[in-house]
Amino acid sequence: MLPFELYPTLQVKRVSTEDGKEIDLIQEPKSADRDLAVILPTAPESGKPFVLNFEYEGNEIVESMGVGNFILNPGARASWYPANGNTQFGLDSAAFDINFRFPKQLMMIGVGELVDEVIEGDQKIAKWSTKGVEMKVAGFNYGDFKRKTIKDDVTGYELEVLVNTEVPEEIKSLQNRVLEYESRRQSNRTTSASDILDPQRSSARTSGLTIGAFSTSSMSDYVLVEAQNSTRIYDAYFGRLPHRRIAMTQQP
Repeated sequence: MLPFELYPTLQVKRVSTEDGKEIDLIQEPKSADRDLAVILPTAPESGKPFVLNFEYEGNEIVESMGVGNFILNPGARASWYPANGNTQFGLDSAAFDINFRFPKQLMMIGVGELVDEVIEGDQKIAKWSTKGVEMKVAGFNYGDFKRKTIKDDVTGYELEVLVNTEVPEEIKSLQNRVLEYESRRQSNRTTSASDILDPQRSSARTSGLTIGAFSTSSMSDYVLVEAQNSTRIYDAYFGRLPHRRIAMTQQP
């Protein structure tokens, strides 16, 4: 029996071997701990790789934050695919080749490098690959992004930051609450003679919070500079990364 970890909202429909033969599996209900295990027909030969194909479906993996803002559920980042992070094997490293299918007006950012992207009707199909480089987790981010890129001549890395075109709903909600609070403060305060003579002084004294025009895109230059400085330090202390591209994405 081979144990796996899979996010509780995902239901396995079928597991098969490389030649298409279906094999038995155990998956406890969502109300329980949702443990997943595959029952191999025979013990695999030591040191010899073998293939298992999983067919599964579910929801609650990608959450909409409103107006093109999405987030990969943090609890599912390492278990939206069958993995072994919470088994006796620990979180093994693996090379990843992943095909994503999504609405063509949006953008998908995966691990490794984008090796192919095509449009079929109203959808995009994007293939991301670590090109044999093993990694602990294959997360992704997804949304209506704007991209800004620089090439660092010192490290050779291509650094890119991707921010959403619209402010997430939770930030808009915070902005509205602050504006409502300030409106109540203004309507409830008393006006003194000095306030009438010096309105600017009055406004400075009574306005405790400033919300301004919040924009994630205006912060992208700062993020790129921070990434550039960080990668130069990390290169000096820990050596070079296997990939030349590093992406920073907004996560609401």
